[in-house]
Parts: sequence; C-alpha cells; structure tokens
Amino acid sequence: MMLALLLLPWLALPVTAGTLLVDPAAARQSPGGSMDYVADPGRQLGPAEIRRLPGWLPVKGENPNFGYSHSAMWLHSRLINASPVPQTRLLEIGYPVLDNVQVWLTPSSGPPRHWQMGDKLPFTARPFLHRHFLTPVDIPAHGSVDLLIRVETGSSVQVPLTLWQPEAFRLYDERTSLILGLYFGIMLSMLLYNGFLYISLRERQYAWYVGYVAALTVFLASLDGLAFQYLWPMATVWNDQVLVFSLALTLFFGTLFATNFLHMDLSGRLANSAIRLTLITSLFGTVSAFLLDYTLAIHLMEACGVFCMPAILCFAVYRAWQGYKPARFYIAAWSFVLLSGIVLALDKYGLIPHSALTEAAVPVGSAMQILLLSFALADRVQQERSLREQARVDMLHMQQQANTVLERRVQERTVELMEANLRLQELTVTDALTGVYNRRHFDEALRQEVKRALRTGDNLGLLIIDADHFKAVNDTWGHQTGDLCLQIIARVLQENLQRECDRVARYGGEEFCIVLPTTSPEGVRHVAETLRRALEQTAVPGPKGDFRITVSIGAVSAVPQHPEDGVRLLATADAALYMAKESGRNRVSVRDGLDA
Repeated sequence: MMLALLLLPWLALPVTAGTLLVDPAAARQSPGGSMDYVADPGRQLGPAEIRRLPGWLPVKGENPNFGYSHSAMWLHSRLINASPVPQTRLLEIGYPVLDNVQVWLTPSSGPPRHWQMGDKLPFTARPFLHRHFLTPVDIPAHGSVDLLIRVETGSSVQVPLTLWQPEAFRLYDERTSLILGLYFGIMLSMLLYNGFLYISLRERQYAWYVGYVAALTVFLASLDGLAFQYLWPMATVWNDQVLVFSLALTLFFGTLFATNFLHMDLSGRLANSAIRLTLITSLFGTVSAFLLDYTLAIHLMEACGVFCMPAILCFAVYRAWQGYKPARFYIAAWSFVLLSGIVLALDKYGLIPHSALTEAAVPVGSAMQILLLSFALADRVQQERSLREQARVDMLHMQQQANTVLERRVQERTVELMEANLRLQELTVTDALTGVYNRRHFDEALRQEVKRALRTGDNLGLLIIDADHFKAVNDTWGHQTGDLCLQIIARVLQENLQRECDRVARYGGEEFCIVLPTTSPEGVRHVAETLRRALEQTAVPGPKGDFRITVSIGAVSAVPQHPEDGVRLLATADAALYMAKESGRNRVSVRDGLDA
C-alpha cells in the first residue's frame, strides 16, 4: 500500500515513462533500456512542454542511439529507490562530442536540479571535470527521481548512459585512464621513434607515417574528450573543428604513406586518379572544417574514409598477390582499421548498439595498425637494406665476372677496348722493340725496390747487360738484324729469370738492366753467369746464316742506406760493366758494395 501511494503521483503524470529500480548492491546499471524518448525537430520546446508532448516511445537497446539527426532528442525515466537508505549515484553520459546536454533531476522529495553541459560550452561548466558528462544523482529512501535529458548535437546522437556507485566509478575510471594512457603512450612512442628515424634517414615514408600517427592521435584524443579536457578546455569552437580537421589530415597522410609504402604511383592511371581524388578531398576537408557546417564536413570526411580505406586495402591485396612482401604487414594493419572503422560507422548511424566494445574498437584497431605499420616500416627498411646488400653482392659478382671476362679477353686479345688499353699500357711502360720494360718504368721500379730494401734491410741486386761488339752487328748485318738480336737478348733474359719480382728493362741502345730484390752478391753472380751462358749459347739468325753474340755484365748487390741509393747502384753496376769489358768482354763483374 505504501509503494502504491508512492507510485500514485507518477501515474498521474501525462508522460508514460519507463522506470528503473535502483539496486543498492549494483556497482553500475544501465538506465538507457528503461527510458522513453521523443524527438524535438524544432529544438524549441522546454521541459514543461516536452512532458505534455504525446508520442513518447521506449528506447530500443541499453544505449540510446539515434544516428545523425537535426532534432533535439529528449529522454525520460524514473529512478526508484525501494530501500530505506538514500542512494547516491553518478550518472555518466559516455559520449564526449555531444554539443549540448541538459539534465533535469526532480526528486520525489527535495528541490529539483538542472545541469547544462556539452562541448559547445567551456569545460569548466561541467559539475565534474571529466572527459565524459557526469552528474550527481541523489535518490531519497523509499523515493524516486524523475530523470529528464535533452541532447542536441551535430554529430551522431548517441547517449550511452550508466548509473554508477561513486566508488565503483572511481575504480573504473582509474582502469580506463590507465588503458588510455597506455594507448596514447604507444602512439606518442611511435610518433617520436619514427620522427627520429625520419630525421636520421630522411626518407619520406617516415614523414608520412609520422604525420599519419600525429593526426590520428589528435583525432582519437578529441573523439574521446581528452583533448578538450587537457589541451583546449576553453576553445569550444576549435574543439568542434578539430575532429574534421584531424580526420582529414589522417586520410591525407595515410594516403601518402600508402602511396609511398606500396608504390601505388606505379600502378597505372586508375590508381593514380584515386590517389589524387583522395588527397584533394582530404585537403578540402581540412579547409571545410573551418568553413562548412560540422555535420556536412564530417559526412564528407566519413564518405572519403569509407571510399579510401577499402580501396587502399584492395590495392594492398593486389600488391601482395604480385609478391610484394611488405604488403602483407600492411594488409594486417589496415584490416584492423577497416574493421574498427566499420564498427564506428555502424555505431554512429545507430545500426548496432553502443557498448564498451564499439567504444574501444577505434583505439584498439588504430593501436594495432600503428604497431603493425611500424613493424612493416622496419621490415621494409630491412628488406631494402637486404636488397641494397644483395645489389652490392650482385654488383660485386658482376664486377668479378666482368673482371674475369675482361682478363680473359685481354689474354685472348678479343676486346678492342681492352686491346687499346693494353697497347696504351705497353706504350707507357714497355719498350716497343723488345717487349720488356722501358727506361721510365725501370727508374720507377728501382726507386720502389730501394725503398722496400730500406724498410726490410735486405740486399738489392742490379745487373747492367751490354751486348759485345753490337755496332759491328749493325754495320755487318744491318739494323734489322741488330733489332732482331736485341729482341732475342730480351727474350733470353726473361726466360732465364726464375722469380716474378725480377724485372728486365731496356736501359738504352744495346744495354739492359735487371733488378734483383733480396739477392745476395753470390746470388747476383749466379744469375749473371746463368744469363751470360744462356746468351752465349743462343744462335741469332742472320742474312747469311746464324751467328752468336756475347754480353758483358756489370753486377752489384748491396743494402741501400738512402732513398737515392738507386743512382749509386747504377753507377756501381756501370763501373763493374766497364771492368768486364776491359777484362776481355763476355764476362761478369760483381761488386758487393756501393762505390763512394
């Protein structure tokens, strides 16, 4: 009977409202499913007028969601406290982008209360400085509170309502803040890390990625109310514009990143046209945030996103089908974004009920995307590094092959360019008549060997070989026979040297010089005698038959003491040659030290 008496005033009201029995033991309850609603297309009615308005309908689902609507939406419910203890609750409206929110609480006993909130008002106008809209609800013992809510917004009209025990809300908010801190910490870490990579590497793909992460972070922080709470609590106009602005920049930088990462610009006219259209539309979106109505601008950006995301994902699938491995990471990353974007769009238009899952879809999807794209960038950099390394190896292999071919062609004298180079080299370091080194090369080789002997302390041997009576050969047989004689002498000298380091050079006229590194006086004498005997036994063809020619050899072996001792070596060997000639020619004269 007491309960019936309490309910009697409510039954007398013209509005057939829903009711919610407040459970004292429940940490949270959702009053949305226990509410009635009515639309106010003219946005002119007040609380008294709206109560008398017919056509109230029950809310479908636990969270009222009316999609995009120009009408002001009114929600009504009665909160009943059947316990003998007064109940204190917090009413949370968990959608921060509502433009104007008004809450009227009329208790069965006590004065009514009214709050006006929304992102069109300064953040400090709220009864609780929280990113969501919070109002206190005090329900008297064995009493009730008449709850009336008016919502007006240019965004999607969503009114997710939760009735909290204050302590339960505090614990929930702490956990939520921790999760949001972790999420935005990841975003900030990715932003800084890839920003440093861009500064270091100067690769444009990192710049587009950093722009994309920054724009997406601002968009999600604004969508969740954190930016309004902490960054611009008094900038109500900018708080409305930043959603469109940051979403447009997200699409712009996301498209640039996809174009660079997937090499979309190389895929033909159709893909290039789609890229240009998306970039132009997103750039127009950044301007429309300040010029157009919010509802029109956000619809434009959402349409661009609905077109852009599946198109890029389809192209990534195509690139993966072509065998481009980084596209696999990209597909995985954008699959999360596409799924979360679809969930967000369905939630915005009221096609699915608003819940914690739909609320977390975009942050979770974007965090997974950012992480996977970061891995994709690292993988691509690694692949490009591997490709560069492989290209270097291939180039080295090709160079080795080319060198092998070049050497073979030089040996075979089949490549004109190599033959020309060889001829040029021969002209510069070899004697044109005999084919041995010329005087210029000999002088340089002697200087180098003197320097080496100075470092090692080894003996350096030198032979000066002069053909005996060579003038008589020219006078008797002619210069052609004399030239042939010199060629045979050079060939015999080269054939009888056993070491590659021993070098023969034509010093001038009929004189030849041989440098013998690390050779003692005995070794020098042995080499000189070997050469003298070999030449003595060699027949030279002449016009009237073969003839033989002998040589006189002046030799020296000494340890150089000064870089210019090459001149002294030559002078000493020349003096020894003179002694060999004076001793009757066809002889070897050896000095074991340098003349003063």
